[in-house]
Amino acid sequence: MMMKQHLLERLTHANPGWPVWDELIGLVVSLDFEPVVIEYLGDFLVSGTRLCFGVPEMTAEFIPPYVSALHGMKCDDPEIAGGYADAFTGEMATEGSLFSPAGTDEAMGYPIFTPPPKTYAFQSTPSGAVFYLNRMLEVTAPSTETESFELVDTLEDFTQHCIRCVLENESWSAAYAQRFPHLLD
Repeated sequence: MMMKQHLLERLTHANPGWPVWDELIGLVVSLDFEPVVIEYLGDFLVSGTRLCFGVPEMTAEFIPPYVSALHGMKCDDPEIAGGYADAFTGEMATEGSLFSPAGTDEAMGYPIFTPPPKTYAFQSTPSGAVFYLNRMLEVTAPSTETESFELVDTLEDFTQHCIRCVLENESWSAAYAQRFPHLLD
């Protein structure tokens, strides 16, 4: 099981040079963490309900090192959906299950359409819906209105936003709620 020192090494090694990254490292240094194993969800390093990280199990040649370093990061309990890159498995998005892993899109009343090629589930929302990552390192989301994927943010901007939210102890999804209400209900 990963300990705090391993987490700090992981974060330091993957540092992309953003000021917000240094603030995150400072927050991690200031907190106490303990390892937690949750059956069916995985291994986590948890600091109460203030901050947690998952143990990264992801690999893909096209993602920057900071993605794995931040895997599962959120300012919440590890059992709640929505950790950074928590939905990334390296498997491509599949028609018919784009809006929620809780059931088929058709059964849940969502339109059925083909996702763009080389698009991967990336991060779940607190409600369990999914945002996606493509090979151009853009975070996207399926739209019920256009029946296509829409740009949410670049991966770099999305990541920095998620870090800022953790630093402020806020949910990352609030900033995207107006544009994607069907994913954040």
